[in-house]
Amino acid sequence: MVVVGVVVGVAVGVAVAVAVVVAVGVAVAVAVVVAVVVVVGVKMIYRTNDVTKWTQAVIADSQVLPGLETMTGADLLVSPLSQPRMSIVNESLPSRTALHKHLRDGLLVQVKRGRDFTSSIPDLEEILFRMREHTSRPWLLIVADLKANREGQCIVDGQDSGFSWNAVDGALCWWQLRGGMVSILGRDGLIGEWVKCWVMRLERLAKEPAKQIIRPTQQILFRSDPRLDILAQFPLLGAERARALLDSQGTLANCLTYLSDRHSPEYCKVAGIGGGIIEKSIQLLGLGENEILFRTSIQEEANE
Repeated sequence: MVVVGVVVGVAVGVAVAVAVVVAVGVAVAVAVVVAVVVVVGVKMIYRTNDVTKWTQAVIADSQVLPGLETMTGADLLVSPLSQPRMSIVNESLPSRTALHKHLRDGLLVQVKRGRDFTSSIPDLEEILFRMREHTSRPWLLIVADLKANREGQCIVDGQDSGFSWNAVDGALCWWQLRGGMVSILGRDGLIGEWVKCWVMRLERLAKEPAKQIIRPTQQILFRSDPRLDILAQFPLLGAERARALLDSQGTLANCLTYLSDRHSPEYCKVAGIGGGIIEKSIQLLGLGENEILFRTSIQEEANE
């Protein structure tokens, strides 16, 4: 009887030990699975370092991406993708490739809060032009309480904006007619939820591409300048410098001459274009040490 009792006791002890091991193993496995889900499920929300634009909720759920505004003209990039991760946006091929992947499925947003929106109305066309280079759905997010008073003036957050309501409405209409989208939030506290909702929408659109919104009529109304399209492809030039160069030189031919001559900045300074960009352009054009492009006319001699 004693022996039997010992055996039974040992068996029970082993069963308990096994149960503990199994329980611990399951707990560890569950913990590992949860950890993997959390890591993989992280979505990319990138923003500029201008803290005046963001609430604490957005700051906590996003990360600063240097170069985002310089490259795209936008303040916020919401992506449903967890990879590739970006730490900076610049002209390098890996950076541009990563940015393109996030923009393909993501949302590029220009954020305007309060009176910053109305003061930026003259610049909206340029902002939209830069964003349209990178995305087919440039989004303008306005965070302000917009109203019209009896005199037809636009009141922003209880203060006179200096713009008429018609001017503000016209700016928003033209943004949309040129292919942009607009959202208006009445107060700062709604920004965080707006971003989270877009993360979920983008995830759904990525899984169900047939539900993508196509706006062919509006897109047609936005005509890009083919001269700027060509110049913007030159190394380090980009859309903003390309426009400054075209405004300065007048024609595409003159722009190419400018970019082929190392001495161009000496006799005609264009903002943002220095020796480094000229050297890269000369290499792209395949010119030798003492070669430049220039305009000339060819006239046939009259037959006598």
